[in-house]
Amino acid sequence: MSDDILHGIVSDWRKPTALATRPGSLSEALMMQRGIPADKSFLAPRIEDDPFYASFAAHADWLVAQKPGTVFVNSDYDTDGATTAAILGKMLTTIGWRVRCFLPCRMAHQYGVNMPVIEGNYGSSKFDLLITSDCGATAMKPLAEFCEKNRVPTLVIDHHKRENVPEKFPLLMREINQQACLELGLRENGYSAAVLSVLLAEHVAQRKPELAPLIPELRILGGVSAIADVISMRGIASRFCAQTLLANGAGPESNLGVRALIKSDKYYGGKLTSTDVGFSLVPVINAAGRLSSANKALALFTAKDQQTAGRLIEELRELNVTRRAMQEKIQIEALERFDPAAGVLIAYDKHWHPGVVGPAAGSLSERLGIPVFIGGFNQDKNVFSFSARSTGAGDIDIHKLLKGAAEGLPLTFGGHAVALGMRIDAGDVDSVVPKLIERMGSPVSRRDRATRNFNIYLKAATVCHHNWEQVNRLEPFGTDSEVPVFCIPNVDVNLTPMSSSPGSAHGVAVSRDDSKERFKVVVFRNRDIADRGHIRGSVIGQLMRDSFRGDSEIKMVISDIIPDAPETVQSSTPVQPPAR
Repeated sequence: MSDDILHGIVSDWRKPTALATRPGSLSEALMMQRGIPADKSFLAPRIEDDPFYASFAAHADWLVAQKPGTVFVNSDYDTDGATTAAILGKMLTTIGWRVRCFLPCRMAHQYGVNMPVIEGNYGSSKFDLLITSDCGATAMKPLAEFCEKNRVPTLVIDHHKRENVPEKFPLLMREINQQACLELGLRENGYSAAVLSVLLAEHVAQRKPELAPLIPELRILGGVSAIADVISMRGIASRFCAQTLLANGAGPESNLGVRALIKSDKYYGGKLTSTDVGFSLVPVINAAGRLSSANKALALFTAKDQQTAGRLIEELRELNVTRRAMQEKIQIEALERFDPAAGVLIAYDKHWHPGVVGPAAGSLSERLGIPVFIGGFNQDKNVFSFSARSTGAGDIDIHKLLKGAAEGLPLTFGGHAVALGMRIDAGDVDSVVPKLIERMGSPVSRRDRATRNFNIYLKAATVCHHNWEQVNRLEPFGTDSEVPVFCIPNVDVNLTPMSSSPGSAHGVAVSRDDSKERFKVVVFRNRDIADRGHIRGSVIGQLMRDSFRGDSEIKMVISDIIPDAPETVQSSTPVQPPAR
């Protein structure tokens, strides 16, 4: 295996001596490069080993001590919000509560906690417990005031950065937030709201045995959220839930809606990957909150029969087809407004749908290597709703970046380091956006943007099932443990466009060394590469198993092709040859 693995080091591409071999399997080489210990805490995590796990005992004691009655749950309209609402609804119903759940509409309601909705519901039909999930961290003061005024026990479950925190919490109010890890002296691993809810359910089940049979299903819902919300996969609980989803998502203990969604995917080949979840399943789930109502996604996760689940999946897939067409149009038009000299891209248009700007921003950030803000127009509220992503901008904290630039400007925002939402009134947007661009400067240098980053060089012969299995020992992938990116040098690539998918192509790459090895390649929604036809150079991309109608083959998904006279190429982490 040592002859197959070639580790990239910071180098001038034209110096072939920059290649260094290391013995061992591909998975071991990747773990060594990433500083991951080769023990069970990463490859086979246990949820009870999470450093935050024990602290949930007190939260469970508090919840179980409440007299069951009616609970009002205010969640969010994305996948994390829908899965969290499903987890809480199933847990609370099982232990005797009557659950009323509110998921906001992206167009009609504001992002986050909806105090008018909460107060209106309480006024018309009082409830005995209030829970906000995947929201609440930015509305702690109004929630504390509601709790104090009405003497309603209130639980805030959120993973976003705290803001507007009261000096003193009411006795009836509790908060579950990943930032509390720091107060306990623990490392902040990263949790979705759904994973936080799973940790709570684990301890409630120890006090309420009737909940125990439901725990495997709740863990799988938490795994959907962890992958969807791009949560750190170094965190034990998040990794455990995501791993449970990949292993058992299509099994009998899974959530009925999740299982039906997985099996309805025509490309599902019997082994689920985080890429399958992130790029095939999550967009279908999110389509509900983007173009319609997130209640469709919640209904899928709470469906009680196969027929209902199948009908909802069909509706969600139709919404997702519409979303993809809208997103492609937004990306094309936003790129036309991009200034290559700028350090950020902030674009907006009255014709862009606010529900689609998020995935467009993420795709453009990956492509351009910078923070991207894309705004769509909400006609009912006369505001531009922006989604921002920094997934392609290295270690840039987009929340910190915007907070520093937004001081004194008429806008609101909330989110975390790699994704956030921002609102600007239509009458202010033309004056505010230029100021934001000027204040943000260039958080990512042009040199860094031009650099091709990858983990390891591979030979053409190593695009095979064995190495795909080796790579997938590190599943699930996500923040802090990304899908490995490889570089195969010195090849001829021939691409044929896919007529059914604009900007996509498939083809064959042939090694120009003595072996003349061939491997199949594919390009998805990237016209810069797909339209080239034939090119000679080096390919950078990821290994993918393509399963269709029972057949399976390994391909390389190309993210870039470096011509024979390229810019500098570097690996993400310098790797030195082993001492002899």
